Amino acid sequence: MNGTDQGTFRADADRALASQAAERRGEVEFLERLCRIERRQKDAAIEALKRSLSWRLTAPLRLAVEAAAALRRFVFPVPAPLRPLPPRPASSLFAAPEELARQRAAAPRGGLSFCVAVPLSDPSDARLSALRDSLLAQTFPAWELCAVDSSGPEDAARHERILREDAAAGDRIRFSRAAGGVADRLSAAVGLSAAPLVLVLGQDDLPAPDALFRFAEAFASAGDPAFVYASGLLVRDGFRFDPSSVRDVVSVLPRPDFSLDAFRGHDFVGRGFACRRARLEAAGGFRAEAGSAATTDLLFRLCETAGGGPAHIAAPLLADAAPLVPVVQDGASAEARVADARRALEAHLARTGFEARVETPSPGRAFFRVRPPRPDPAPLVSIVIPNRENPNVLETCVRSILSRTLYPNYEVVIVESGSSKPETFALYDRLSEDPRVRVVRFPKRPDEPFNYSKKCNFGAAQCRGEFLLMLNSDTEAVLPDWMDEMLGFAARPDVGVVGALLLFGNATVQHAGLRHRPGGLPDHIERSAAALSPGRMGRLLHVQEYEAVTFACAMVRTSVWAELGGLDESFAVAFNDVDFCYRARARGLKVVWTPFATLFHHESLVRGSDFAGPNRARFLGEIAHLRERWGGLLARPDPFFDDLAFTSLPGIR
Repeated sequence: MNGTDQGTFRADADRALASQAAERRGEVEFLERLCRIERRQKDAAIEALKRSLSWRLTAPLRLAVEAAAALRRFVFPVPAPLRPLPPRPASSLFAAPEELARQRAAAPRGGLSFCVAVPLSDPSDARLSALRDSLLAQTFPAWELCAVDSSGPEDAARHERILREDAAAGDRIRFSRAAGGVADRLSAAVGLSAAPLVLVLGQDDLPAPDALFRFAEAFASAGDPAFVYASGLLVRDGFRFDPSSVRDVVSVLPRPDFSLDAFRGHDFVGRGFACRRARLEAAGGFRAEAGSAATTDLLFRLCETAGGGPAHIAAPLLADAAPLVPVVQDGASAEARVADARRALEAHLARTGFEARVETPSPGRAFFRVRPPRPDPAPLVSIVIPNRENPNVLETCVRSILSRTLYPNYEVVIVESGSSKPETFALYDRLSEDPRVRVVRFPKRPDEPFNYSKKCNFGAAQCRGEFLLMLNSDTEAVLPDWMDEMLGFAARPDVGVVGALLLFGNATVQHAGLRHRPGGLPDHIERSAAALSPGRMGRLLHVQEYEAVTFACAMVRTSVWAELGGLDESFAVAFNDVDFCYRARARGLKVVWTPFATLFHHESLVRGSDFAGPNRARFLGEIAHLRERWGGLLARPDPFFDDLAFTSLPGIR
């Protein structure tokens, strides 16, 4: 390496180190800000306790306020479109007896049969009996239990006796004892049977009576899926798949339809999946070098083989199939399990040619961040910010972008619409001194009603960038690499829209993606959760694919924006972003949400609430419009948010 090359190398290294240092500083500042918010909230709570006398003295006033509120609800009831859907009854967790009888009367489909592969390692006798009984209760009779035990000779002999002690099992029990890791025992278990389908279970998993029938049905109807998995339940010992056992359900374990981006961030399938033997062999089987991540490693390779993609059954077919636990831990430490899972992910990225750096943002947890390199040269990103008055709010937004964003090539296009205050235009002049900021005037008539979609479309038409970033003026950037993170997904040809994690000013979640319940309306996921909480099933810790995200902060390729015709202006305020995302998905494009692009969003600080005053009638009209256009989609289950999550369980609020 000559002197010039050495100088270039050092300069590149210095820039990379400076960028990483800026990212770390930004993260530290963000965490410190969250701590300050939490400290203020705790101090306020303590002060409220100190003033408890006034709380008692004002009791009559509070009663009067509550009475007034009740009267208001009586006189002005909540319109039906805004009422939340009722929770799912706990009885929906179990197949009806009539359905189970129908399945038992049906013949096995297409000669299909299962090898139920279970690696054993010192299981409890009670759970082993429960596993045997749950298989004997299956409505699909064509199965063989293939168990390989790493326990000592005496314990293994007892385990075999337990599995065989019910005569109804007949010759369907295959048992052997073998040392080795998870992969070795699973490989040995699969070798004990010639069945064309393989169902991988953990030793504590209990399949529902209709589990094998539903899995076989999926293979018969879906052709050649890479693998099939289902949602599940977390249960106490003694649980049986029967309504009388509902109080033994600790929690539901809803799983989304498969998304490779989400799976790269975290193995949400875990144990309890089925695949064809031929597909398993084509993928190379279980690999011992994968360690405790043997099943995760296999699932990646099954996705990479020729054939269909993974299939999800949105029903609780497995009990105790917790996704955060590998098939068998084998005494491996949390750090070792995370390291094994990370190696499985990195091997998958290498095999598929996906250039990216893998990070572990949650120490001790197998949740990962996949970071592709910044495009070189960096494309221009145009940030569109509609605005009317509120100069202080806008200044906070724009200054946060200019001072905290590491990405080097962007422009800020402020769409001015109807402001009249001198301080607003004085701010425009100050901001425009930065060459990255432009102000364009939206040609609005004095009597023209507020239409956010028109403003966004007008602003997008004035932009020069290869990418558009729609941003509300009441947002505030907090992490330096937020734009890099969004661009990493938006630059992919299979992605249409990228959303961000938005927090209220009190450090709770405002937006983490949008979902709907069948027959309901799109709503925010994990709303009001603590900013640093993992969310249900860890969904706030890794990238997700959703049906829609809010355009309070969303990135879109300019070509996609043009192809879809921008925002539909018939949705003046609400649901324009939802409609755009639905149209993008209808074109085969993904809608991705990432928690690693985080901003504060002081929601409706500028235009007010959709539920009050004259906005209410407009909002109800847009609800009707959304149902008219997307009623079929809204009537179906959300593929990325299992409605199982809304099950009402006894004793759980």
